Amino acid sequence: MSKRTDATARIQISIRQLIARAVFVNDSIARQLGLRLVDLQVLNLMSLPDGPATPGDITGMTGLPSSTTTRVLDRLEAAGFLRRVSDPADRRKVSVELDTDRLADFESRYRELRAANAARQTLYTEAELELVAGYLEQHVADPAGQPR
Repeated sequence: MSKRTDATARIQISIRQLIARAVFVNDSIARQLGLRLVDLQVLNLMSLPDGPATPGDITGMTGLPSSTTTRVLDRLEAAGFLRRVSDPADRRKVSVELDTDRLADFESRYRELRAANAARQTLYTEAELELVAGYLEQHVADPAGQPR
């Protein structure tokens, strides 16, 4: 087996392990917050810089049916994480605003994990971090990895 083949296989295995670990960690956090896993993931995407701000944005980003997006937003609103805001110029249009206090509770659940990741990243050079960031960004941008 060549070094490239070995490295490629290790990357594939590590990605699978990372995804599985993320699912289990996120499921645990979702339960702690009284949410479903899908609710937590939508909340996570919404909390990112330039995250989705309308139900249509969420549907487009996640691939969820609009009816499912509506139910997820209903649950997040009932749990106090967000509020729907009507556009004063067109009441048919709705945006979604996160509640900063409630979001702080969500963010606090990831503080330890993010600190561990930050500490791990100090082991790498700026060039190595740029390489990893680019690799991950390509995966996120790849339409083949998006829900259909």
